[in-house]
Amino acid sequence: MPVRAAVASSAPTLLASVTFEPTVADLSADAEGRLQPVLAHLSTHPTDGIVLMAYAEGPSETPFIARRLSLGRALVVRDYLMKHGIAAERIQVRALGQPAPGIDPNHLDVVTSATTAAPLAH
Repeated sequence: MPVRAAVASSAPTLLASVTFEPTVADLSADAEGRLQPVLAHLSTHPTDGIVLMAYAEGPSETPFIARRLSLGRALVVRDYLMKHGIAAERIQVRALGQPAPGIDPNHLDVVTSATTAAPLAH
């Protein structure tokens, strides 16, 4: 069996940005529509992986609340993609919680991952 190694690919690319209602982790019909290009990309690029970068707002004194909500959002998107045939191994989840000031906290970005798995040459 060939050994697999991480090989650098192009810089991460934003495939989709999904918005959520405040304090909600459920996917709306609009959010599902925004994930269609992600499904199309992953279908035509079977070795590509993605990173789900999820954000949420919460009290600054308890950042775990925002991280928990952002994790819920990422897991809902991951589950949706998996139900549409995308392997879990291709999806990385990043529950980032509160974003930097000026960035909408109620969203999730889907980006291509910076590495893909490829066999080593012998």
